[in-house]
Amino acid sequence: PTAPYTLTDIIHFIAAIRQQPPLSVQYIVLVLIPLYMLYMLVCFQAYVISLLLADNYLTKQGLKHWRLPLELTLSFLSAIGIYLGRFQRLSSWDLVTEPAKVIADLWHDFSLHAFTKFIGLTFIIVFGLYYVLKVIDLALWRNYVTPKRS
Repeated sequence: PTAPYTLTDIIHFIAAIRQQPPLSVQYIVLVLIPLYMLYMLVCFQAYVISLLLADNYLTKQGLKHWRLPLELTLSFLSAIGIYLGRFQRLSSWDLVTEPAKVIADLWHDFSLHAFTKFIGLTFIIVFGLYYVLKVIDLALWRNYVTPKRS
C-alpha cells in the first residue's frame, strides 16, 4: 500500500512551488515536475510489478481465477491505506502498535459520506492506473522476451 500512497505526495510538490522566495517557472517545469512525475511513476511501478509477480505466482499455482480478486482487493486496501495515512495520519506500524485505534478510526469514518466518496474515487484511480501500467508492462515484456523473426 505504500507505493500507491506516494501518488498523494503531490501535496509536497504544491508546497515546493509555493515556497518563498518563489521558484522560477523554468525550475518548476524543467526540474520539479519531471522529478515528481518520475518519483510517482517509479513508486507506482513497484506496486504494478509486485502485483504482476503475484499474478504470475497464482497462475503457476493453478489459481489464475484469483488474480482479479487479488488486484481489486489490494487496490481497495491501498485506497483505505491512503485515506488512513493522509487524513488520520496513521502509519503501517499503527496496525501493530495500536490496532484498536485504527479499527475505531475506521469504524467512525465509515459513517462519513466523504470517506466513502474518497475511498471510491481513490480505488478507481489506483486500480485504473494499475491496469493501464499493467497493460503497458505486459506489452513491453512480451516485445522484449519474444524473439524477433528475421
